[in-house]
Amino acid sequence: MDSRRLIQKSNRVTSQTARYDEKQKTILAAATLAFNEKGVRGTNLADIATAVGLTTPSVTYYYKKKEDLAAACFLEGIAAYAEVNQIPDEVTGKERRLAALIAAHFTLWSDVARQTRQRPIMFDDIRTLSERVSQPVFAAYTEMFKQLRASLFSANAPQSRSDQNARTHLVLGSLLWLPVWVLRQEVEDYPFNATGIADLLLHGLAAKNWQPNDATIVIPMPESGPREAFLQAATKLINEHGYHGASVEKISARLNVSKGSFYHHNRNKDELVLDCFEFTFAVIRHAQNAGRALPHSGLDRLRATCAALVEYQLSSRGPLLRGTALAALPGPSRREMITRMNRLSDRFASMIADGIVDGSIRPVDPQLGGQLVNPMINGAAELQRWCPQANAENIARLYVDPLIKGLYCA
Repeated sequence: MDSRRLIQKSNRVTSQTARYDEKQKTILAAATLAFNEKGVRGTNLADIATAVGLTTPSVTYYYKKKEDLAAACFLEGIAAYAEVNQIPDEVTGKERRLAALIAAHFTLWSDVARQTRQRPIMFDDIRTLSERVSQPVFAAYTEMFKQLRASLFSANAPQSRSDQNARTHLVLGSLLWLPVWVLRQEVEDYPFNATGIADLLLHGLAAKNWQPNDATIVIPMPESGPREAFLQAATKLINEHGYHGASVEKISARLNVSKGSFYHHNRNKDELVLDCFEFTFAVIRHAQNAGRALPHSGLDRLRATCAALVEYQLSSRGPLLRGTALAALPGPSRREMITRMNRLSDRFASMIADGIVDGSIRPVDPQLGGQLVNPMINGAAELQRWCPQANAENIARLYVDPLIKGLYCA
């Protein structure tokens, strides 16, 4: 009798645990969808509760606060990427391992496009988490980064740890950028794109006979005034804390001015953020125009443009607004900004095409090349997290040249 009761009790506990786990997974899936659509700060627990057919207090039974739920979603997303990054040990050789890594990520997004797998959470708002919940999330992200580095570089690799970190950051940034553009492609083209991206990362853009020219361009200093100060402060805060984390109060405090002063120079925060995008686009466009005007080869012009932009990111004039800010913009504004970003990417593709014509760039897909240049420039602002010694003087060698010459270049 006692034995049967113990078995019955155990079965009830197991059943309750299974239901709890299933409901928790359902909440995480709904939250991931909502956070990807509206951002962490733009989503409330009531939205998520409605999506899963629960009341808000019922959701708090599983996650006490929205931030706890967001942290759980980020941890789940990091685990998903860590799993995709896991290259089987039987795949040997850096060329085959890199190709397997890129193919695995395109398979992930193929599954997402076919709706056989949920889209992982975007990491756009990861910096909006408070210290209360952020430590395990950042620890997991760092571990995922180290795992990817170990997959790309063997223990006896000739590159220094700084070079390995910079190049791992380059690869990871390119992989996290995939959903920005690949979901617009036909799924049947994914295998071809995967092969092209792997080839570009492995061998770089440069033709074998290319001889580098020390071509440089200078991005002019912006005007120094209250408006420019607000643009720079807002850009830095949005990059650090996300769109919703960069409040009017924080922007004003960064400049040591009152909220009244903020509204004297800006109609509202949304307008200021759009102006930050406009300023970032203007800087990129200026660099592209200046690069195109250089009397050198197409690759020299492209490298000079990229070097100027990544140097700008680490200079006192920077940074540029990161693409992650797009997530929280209203739908029409977000679509317009994405269109503008794609046009700038097309201009990089055009510069690559020019280099193919003059022979300085080997025959590659210019569109795929442009989609590698974009995340490289976008991610330069965070390079110092992995390479503290990176600065405006050495970032081109650390971070741009591996894309020009190949990931494993000397």
